[in-house]
Amino acid sequence: MWKVTKFAIAGGVGFTIDFLFTWFFREQIGLNQYAANGIGFSMAVLNNFYLNKFWTFNNKSSVSLQFGYFIFFSLVGLALNTFLLFCFVHYCKLNFYLSKCLAIGLVFIWNFLVNNFITFKDQ
Repeated sequence: MWKVTKFAIAGGVGFTIDFLFTWFFREQIGLNQYAANGIGFSMAVLNNFYLNKFWTFNNKSSVSLQFGYFIFFSLVGLALNTFLLFCFVHYCKLNFYLSKCLAIGLVFIWNFLVNNFITFKDQ
């Protein structure tokens, strides 16, 4: 249970980074909301890899292979996130940022499972 809590805390930091970058690129720079979402998501992924590797899972294995897995699974997560975001905004007619929160919450489950059992599994 402690791993899930730490993963959620790291995710909360990533969530904040994601939202700040998304907001900045969407509202201040004027990028398309999905491009801004991709930038925010990418910045959070970089942060979350290091937080999860060294804090959540306290894993000492090779960074390169794990980073490859993490990036791959994060890209799948980004695809899920973007698909859910699109569905919530266009079909459910929800606010963009509420939709983003819902998508992040659902993708959290995917992220924890693949990172716990594959990326950072105990050797």
